[in-house]
Amino acid sequence: MKFTLSLDTELGVGPNKRLVYALHEREIIPKLIDLFDTYETPVTWSIVGHLFLSNCDGCDLPFNDCTDPKWKNALYGPDLIEMILSSSTKPEIASHSFAHINYANEPLNVIEKDVRAALIAMKNFNIDSKTFIFPWNAFNTKSLEIVKGYGFNFTRTSFDFKDYTYPLTSVPSLIEIDESTPINYVLKLVDLLKNDDVVFHVWTHPVRWKNLHKLEKLLFKIKREEIPIIRMRDGYNFDLISKKFIYAHLSRTRVTYSQIKLGFRIYYSNCTSENVMVKMDLFHRLLCKMQKPTFHSLYHKEEIKVMDGKLFLPKKSIGQGLMCYTVPKVLNSSIRTLYKIFINLRDKVFS
Repeated sequence: MKFTLSLDTELGVGPNKRLVYALHEREIIPKLIDLFDTYETPVTWSIVGHLFLSNCDGCDLPFNDCTDPKWKNALYGPDLIEMILSSSTKPEIASHSFAHINYANEPLNVIEKDVRAALIAMKNFNIDSKTFIFPWNAFNTKSLEIVKGYGFNFTRTSFDFKDYTYPLTSVPSLIEIDESTPINYVLKLVDLLKNDDVVFHVWTHPVRWKNLHKLEKLLFKIKREEIPIIRMRDGYNFDLISKKFIYAHLSRTRVTYSQIKLGFRIYYSNCTSENVMVKMDLFHRLLCKMQKPTFHSLYHKEEIKVMDGKLFLPKKSIGQGLMCYTVPKVLNSSIRTLYKIFINLRDKVFS
């Protein structure tokens, strides 16, 4: 087994960004760099192009006002780039677009302009990136060809989409991690696969970390087990090994609410060669009695289904997504209020 870690770094660049989170991300990045140096982990930093700039004409971003002084430290980050490049582990710098637009939906001329802007911004630091990480991991056949045409060779996707990224080489990831991820689940996967010819690729967003204890626990295990560490540009491909391991966890701390949909993050693994049914906990079984939930994932094509209070997990599947419940109209106002309170409390943690 080989290990690799990629980090999508955006600060305030992109739609619906919150300043408090962007400034927190700026503070956590130096701590992450120190952690990677301590554990000799050469990671792949996937960075939006606007952060390479020191200033601009104020109209470079479709979602942000670059002239707003309070957003300066959230939209520009050359000091952070210098810090990353000076790391002793020699990390890879990958492009994460210039303005964090959606490469699956935007017109092709907008996509091409964005790719060019990202390359120009990186040239300020003499970076010749070969890896392109699509915002939201979203792409189509035309955007893949555009990115390839500008000299990129690698991209990231889930392993069940690895055959869909031509002409770019897929660098499949197993799972996204953050502070809410069950760390014992991740460590169990390492134990499960460490003796096999696979690449254990996890990815994350720096903004989703405050306490680095869980991430350090993973890096400590990787180092203790003497598992080789590679970067995305090294390139690889793999098939998921069949093992006797089944896991399903529905989080109650990673909750989202949007358009009358209440979503719970689900983490799952079925490394066997058979489809399986897993019994959900009592909380979700009770919710299922009120209505049938739907499963949604941006990263995986397999469908997680719910039948009689049980989860249907397809064979050889590892990943995560959202188990969504439609909120009844009579409860919509109350749920929205509670969710806003939850968000405000979470913001105070980062302020």
